[in-house]
Amino acid sequence: MPPERELKYRLPDRAAWERLRALLGEPRATLAQLNWYFAPVGPPELLAALPPLSVRVRETEKLPPLAAGPAGIPAELLRCLRPPRVFPLPLRERGGGKGCSGAAAGTPSPCLPTGRPPSPARGEGTGCPSPAPPSPAAGDSEAQKVLTLTVKLGRRLSGAYHETEELEAVITASEWAPVRSGRRALTSLAAEPARRLAALGLAFHLVGGVTNLRLVYGPAALGLTPVGKEELDLDRTRYPDGSADQELEYETDDPARVAPALAELFRRAKVTAGPQTRTKHERFNAAYCRYLRRLAGVPGRSGRELPPPR
Repeated sequence: MPPERELKYRLPDRAAWERLRALLGEPRATLAQLNWYFAPVGPPELLAALPPLSVRVRETEKLPPLAAGPAGIPAELLRCLRPPRVFPLPLRERGGGKGCSGAAAGTPSPCLPTGRPPSPARGEGTGCPSPAPPSPAAGDSEAQKVLTLTVKLGRRLSGAYHETEELEAVITASEWAPVRSGRRALTSLAAEPARRLAALGLAFHLVGGVTNLRLVYGPAALGLTPVGKEELDLDRTRYPDGSADQELEYETDDPARVAPALAELFRRAKVTAGPQTRTKHERFNAAYCRYLRRLAGVPGRSGRELPPPR
């Protein structure tokens, strides 16, 4: 698998995100992304032997540019970017998970006492894009989405710098619709990432996902000359429990060259940014636990206190 290398910084709040957006200027693209995450299901011995694994299908749709300032995000877009629905794992299939902290992205999250499963969840929002099956009608927004299946394996972390082995492929709306509805197994797709997953001998259960508003900038936004495939992404992400966070990512093979320019950007924007040590998938896992706890009426701030599944 080819590596993905990125600097990732956690932003303290939406105001920091807005100040960075104002300084960076007009993005070269504004994207609405819906990341659907899968959890492996299978014999406990196979799950225990898995390295850190993240399996995702991302729906991406290009949006018109946002107006400047906090009021520039229109209400219809905020509604569109509600968290997507979630699909809790059946209790019998939650064995082998590694806890609610999301320590191993892509593993089942045993967040509920075994005696109190929720009814199948509909989630807090319909998500963006719509969860309805894609329409073949010409000009329909479903037809304009880019669908990408991504498998990430392992991760090396040094401060804010993430290195992950990544394999991804574009899939079609007609392939994705039956997988999303549960009528087809993800591992039955012809794409190379799906074939790699099938070789593991596990099934992959669609758990839910996050919505992400992404502003995309080139290196010139930092005054840098492009080297290879470099990109700066300013993200605002919403989770199934209704929470949200912000981060800045910069894809680069040369963090020593880019980090000083990012430090200067943070200084000018008066933003205290810290290394982002958790992936979106790991943050989804934690939010997923909080969401299921609320459905089950379980008290407490965190899923960590819950007993493991039997």
